[in-house]
Amino acid sequence: MIGLAKQHIIKQSYVCSIPHVRRI
Repeated sequence: MIGLAKQHIIKQSYVCSIPHVRRI
């Protein structure tokens, strides 16, 4: 369960990082 939560956080961070980098 902890691993799943960690993976979700990494995925969310990656998805949020894409538009941020694309914006710059």
